[in-house]
Amino acid sequence: WTLIVTIVLRQACNVLTFKINVGQRCGRHSCHGDVGNLAAGRSVSVTSTCGLGRKGEIYCDPGTDSCTAPICRRCGTGDHPGSHMLDSPFTGSHTWWQSANNADDVTIQFDLQTSFYFTHLIMLFRSPRPGAMTLERSVDFGQTWQIYQRFASNCSEEFGMDDDVDVISAACTSRYSSPWPCDGGEVIHRVMNPAHPIDDPYNDEARHLLKITNLRIRMWNPQLCTGCTNITSDSLVMSIFPPFSVYDLIIRGTCYCSGHGDTCVPLHQDGTKPKDSEQSVVFGKCMCEHNTAGAHCERCMEIYNDAPWMAGNGDTGAANPCKRCNCHSHSQRCRFDSELWERSGNRSGGVCMGCQHKTRGRYCHLCKPGYFRRLEADLSDQDICRECLCDITGTYFHKPRTRRQQTLPCDTITGQCRCKPGVGGRRCDRCLHGYWGFGRHGCSECLCEHCDVKSGSCIPIFEPDPSSNFPGFDNLDGPYYSFDETDFIETCSCKERAWNDLTYFCNAKFDYAARVRIREAIDLGTHARLLVSVRRVFKQGSVKFRRGKTVMYPESWTVMGCTCPVLLPGRDYLVIGHEDSIQQRLMINVESLVTEWPQKRKYFARNVKKQFRKKCV
Repeated sequence: WTLIVTIVLRQACNVLTFKINVGQRCGRHSCHGDVGNLAAGRSVSVTSTCGLGRKGEIYCDPGTDSCTAPICRRCGTGDHPGSHMLDSPFTGSHTWWQSANNADDVTIQFDLQTSFYFTHLIMLFRSPRPGAMTLERSVDFGQTWQIYQRFASNCSEEFGMDDDVDVISAACTSRYSSPWPCDGGEVIHRVMNPAHPIDDPYNDEARHLLKITNLRIRMWNPQLCTGCTNITSDSLVMSIFPPFSVYDLIIRGTCYCSGHGDTCVPLHQDGTKPKDSEQSVVFGKCMCEHNTAGAHCERCMEIYNDAPWMAGNGDTGAANPCKRCNCHSHSQRCRFDSELWERSGNRSGGVCMGCQHKTRGRYCHLCKPGYFRRLEADLSDQDICRECLCDITGTYFHKPRTRRQQTLPCDTITGQCRCKPGVGGRRCDRCLHGYWGFGRHGCSECLCEHCDVKSGSCIPIFEPDPSSNFPGFDNLDGPYYSFDETDFIETCSCKERAWNDLTYFCNAKFDYAARVRIREAIDLGTHARLLVSVRRVFKQGSVKFRRGKTVMYPESWTVMGCTCPVLLPGRDYLVIGHEDSIQQRLMINVESLVTEWPQKRKYFARNVKKQFRKKCV
């Protein structure tokens, strides 16, 4: 026996003809689990077993010499069940499965409960090998079957096919159908043709050949192994010699993980590796890596669908991991859109799903209706979207079709509500400068330059009291206008550029530079206007201005209604910016350089002049 099993085992070691010999660990590479015996630890069903239904079924073994009298025994229930084919790893067989004496067509079947990669089959017979046999597989849990290989002592007579002994790559072979040796004959089937190996075991061709959910072996046409016998009647011989008997059956294969897993666990188990006592069992549920999921790593994790799923490449070792969608931490799910993928030049195809924190959009980068984005916050900030809180009196809104649409809309970027005529402010909660009578129809225009916002009565220009501590107005020279206290917000903030950044200073090619004091910030709804006192002019372009009163126009507004850069009334600033030469306006925007004029002014003006004298390269 040792000699027989050693020869068969050596043949089995050379069966694999592609790159699944031993388990390959994952990491940044494609990977797979160890190849093992898929039959180990599983049940097998057979259509015939000796001793079942009969008490004391007698069977005989041929002697070591073909003319020696046979040795007869009795087979009782449970003496030679199908499980005895699976209890030995080819290290010496002392048990076997045996069919009933009258069986002339027997089926052995394995149901694997999930998909596996099947690489080859090894059978070691105790009886003469059958005269005809087929190896069949199913990939749909037994609903349909396909024949892997046909075995016959006469392929033409049994199947009407050529024999691969005579015709290379024929679908039938007689190599494993001789009755000799009478005891210890083997059958070996390689799924992959050794002459035509497949380099990548995870490509479509390999999956088509190797993937199985069920495997069955059909045997018929039992053969005798007697050249000389003391029993002359063939019918008597067949009644006492068991037609089929198998020592060992090994189904070599591995769990099917698409190149994204090197460890598998039982189907009902999650997250833990098998126990040491279970290492010989090839389990079917993969512990997936490379951001994949599923029992066979056949899909991407929910947030990793920015690129199409791909199996690992067993030839190059490429892992082909799934790519995470950019949902800015507002969702943990996304779907893949093939049209977006193609339009992006195969760079991105993910669409975020179930955006949270009041966000929406493909990347959860926009705010839902009724909310606006905080421009100073990072896109991943959970508090990125704030409620509009539009004033119901001063805001236009459409009659809601459903209760869910009752939130008043505002611009999702600036937060500006849709104001009625003469109404201003981000929330549309007050009259614009020059308007009065805030109500459901908006505000009415003043009949003079300045009027009371409630009564419409004209308000004259007045001189300030130098000793007044009115917010933001310390030691102003010249007349100024009163303004709504909501225009003065001490918590204003936005991202500003440093005035002494020489590289940016040179590239921006500014038109003007001046030290100014902000007199009044006027909110005109769609834009703003700053009344300033120019203290000193460092540079000017086509828009001419000089010391004294002038007007500047900020283009950008923060979500709190402030100018950006921040310019608070009553304070001095160094302002460096561009001009609108067509409309003859001095503009201020996020590209401008603005810094508050420091208290210690001795050297600051000198540094500003020096900055303008530097040469830009």
